[in-house]
Amino acid sequence: MEGAFKPSDSISRAELKAGAARDRWLNTHLGLNTSNVSHIGTHRVLIWHDERMDGHLSFMLYPVVATLVAGFRNALGWQIRAGVGRSMRLSHELSELRSGDLFIWVGPFTLATRPNMPFRRLRARGVRTVLYSTEPRRWCPYRTKLVDEVWDFGWAGLEGCMTSCQQRFPLPFNGTRHATFECIGGVQRDSPMLTLRFIPPGYLPPPPGPAPTAVHTTRLAVGTGSACARLRFLGAIDQRDRLQPGQARTLCFDKLRAVLHDRLVQTYDAWEDEPLAEILRTDHFYLNLHKGCEAAGRSPVTFRVPRILSMPGGRIVLSERCHPFDEAEFNGTVRFMPQEAIPTAFDRLCHSEDEWRAEARRAHEVFRERFEPRHLFKEAGIYRLLEHLVARGSIL
Repeated sequence: MEGAFKPSDSISRAELKAGAARDRWLNTHLGLNTSNVSHIGTHRVLIWHDERMDGHLSFMLYPVVATLVAGFRNALGWQIRAGVGRSMRLSHELSELRSGDLFIWVGPFTLATRPNMPFRRLRARGVRTVLYSTEPRRWCPYRTKLVDEVWDFGWAGLEGCMTSCQQRFPLPFNGTRHATFECIGGVQRDSPMLTLRFIPPGYLPPPPGPAPTAVHTTRLAVGTGSACARLRFLGAIDQRDRLQPGQARTLCFDKLRAVLHDRLVQTYDAWEDEPLAEILRTDHFYLNLHKGCEAAGRSPVTFRVPRILSMPGGRIVLSERCHPFDEAEFNGTVRFMPQEAIPTAFDRLCHSEDEWRAEARRAHEVFRERFEPRHLFKEAGIYRLLEHLVARGSIL
């Protein structure tokens, strides 16, 4: 069948099993129907990403997928399908797509370029293809025949695409969150036009879990000493990184730890709803630290930050410098500063509980309003895209 996807022979049983388990998890959380439902009279958007053997990728990417699903739910006449893993279910879903439908692959470009991913065949059938890029980068590998659009959660990636395509548009796109331009130079495209859109993970209700118990309430109400007991980093710190060039985050973490000592803690094993919810209910201060720990400040805000800022009552996020336009997007929700200033900022905030609690509440309210998925979609021009696809499909 044209456009069908065939799982690669290189996929192990463990990968298939992990993908199937997370596929059920994702659709349960999103409240989506995975049965074979006809979409006659409607258009379909299919959102998909890969999975690792450990099953962690779905949990990491959930803020992205949930934001996309929430945004599409505000579009009339569109049926939303989502899934995980390179499976026969993906093959069936791809075969059901037709002209005017939308396919979004969420993940690194390297996974999207695997030979068995049928982007070219989908485009030939009139399906609009999108790559939601999930890895920070300084260049754009999309001058190919693979996709019609690139969506990104950070401005550095979009800036890299424009530079690679020999474009010099002022960012952010003359005050908008999307741009379509001719991508010249490099690999020849069958269509030279490329559309870029800025779509960060947005505000979402906290992950499902039990309501805070009396123990949680007491712990949060103890006072400044308890609430400021630690600054928590949610991410990987690998001891082997100290020996590998380019893996600077561990070294930067060590520098902060030398000043903050046991007040700086790290967590990388909260890969289910309740363990993460327990941390977010308990701790109030969080650290955003880039993989490369770049002093130049060109990296985006990570996927975990929206989960933190979505917590009721608000949380404080201290971050090393990011891309200037990302800092502008998160202004009022995240404190950006040079890495060496983070310990002092943490100490100063802890001296006034009333001040930091008020700041945390403001950050939550600003994030909830500015990063509401429908607002993000409108700013990125996605609803206009959907109107265009519906109109195009109706005359074909």
